[in-house]
Amino acid sequence: MYLDIEVESDAAVEEIVRRTRDNLEDLLIDEQVDFIEVRQQQNSLVLEMEPGRKVQLEESPFDRILVQFDETVDGDLVKLSIKAGRSGTRPQKFHQSGSGSVAQPH
Repeated sequence: MYLDIEVESDAAVEEIVRRTRDNLEDLLIDEQVDFIEVRQQQNSLVLEMEPGRKVQLEESPFDRILVQFDETVDGDLVKLSIKAGRSGTRPQKFHQSGSGSVAQPH
């Protein structure tokens, strides 16, 4: 017996980025950080800060939701890109036998 599962990885990555955007925006509001907006651009996020304001995204509580992102700062803009190897993938198809063995891509 085999179970075929197809994962649309591009859609999955887009959903991860969308949820991360929502979580980051909520956390920034909860922490009373002055920012203009958090927007999604393909497989990355752009955080636009109020002029002259900074936020330490690598520190708690932000670090826990941004572990899979690399940060690039350009003035008042912070770009968060999914770390290498996490984006630009194609759909994967897995199969698993009924004996409980580990699913393998094919």
